[in-house]
Amino acid sequence: MKLTQMAALFGAFLAGIAMPCGGASSDEGLLRGITHLDPHVLPLDRDSAACGIDAKRVDQALREAMAQAPFGTDRGDYVLFVRLSSLPKHGDCFSSIDLGVYWEGGVPLPDSPAGVRAKVKLWENGTIIVTPTRLHWREVDGILKLLVGNLISAWRADNSKAG
Repeated sequence: MKLTQMAALFGAFLAGIAMPCGGASSDEGLLRGITHLDPHVLPLDRDSAACGIDAKRVDQALREAMAQAPFGTDRGDYVLFVRLSSLPKHGDCFSSIDLGVYWEGGVPLPDSPAGVRAKVKLWENGTIIVTPTRLHWREVDGILKLLVGNLISAWRADNSKAG
């Protein structure tokens, strides 16, 4: 197999890896009625810096992506968690990028009818990407914006349903 064919196959493989998984909409309408999300970026791992990722860049990308959101992005009853984990290896960086919308509150359980404090996942979406280290932040930035766009689309779909 020629080098160009191998490169094309590898590129197609990487494009497949970078496709976001799930989360395009919520069949249950779980995002219906949410008026505010409190974005929270979980602490980055040590390897993120080696891949060009830092908290300031992630916060900025998130702010830009959510600027046109149809819901408030300040304190609220619902939290948007952003989790990024990276690993540099042989000139490339691998990152797992996940977003999730959660509600935290009292939930009754069979053995605790009075309820226990629990975090309830309402929506999630994420992907894994692999890129050369020098290009990694640009790809992470694009994926963060794509995933937030998926969240906004799911929110719009859930809030347009009759209920």
